[in-house]
Amino acid sequence: MNKILTEYEKGWLEAFLDGEGSLSLTFSKQKTSPRPRIDIRMDFSNTNYEIIKKAQEICGGGCIVSFDPKDNRKKHFDYLVALL
Repeated sequence: MNKILTEYEKGWLEAFLDGEGSLSLTFSKQKTSPRPRIDIRMDFSNTNYEIIKKAQEICGGGCIVSFDPKDNRKKHFDYLVALL
C-alpha cells in the first residue's frame, strides 16, 4: 500500500481492522536462499460486499475472494492486502 491516507480513511481502516480484520506476520523457508521469506498482510472478512469493497478502495490493491459455505453459515467475502 503506497497510498497516503486521509485521517478519515486511517480511522475507518483501524476500526474495521479491530472489528473484522487481522494482521499477520509469517516466516517461511525458501528453496533458493538461506534467508527466510517474510510476509506481512492484513485480512478482512465480512458478509457485506460493499464494506469489503470500500476497504479495497481505501487500501488500493489486494484481492477479494467470496466464500459460499455449504453449511448454514452466510456467504462472506475476504479481502487480503500484502503489506510486505
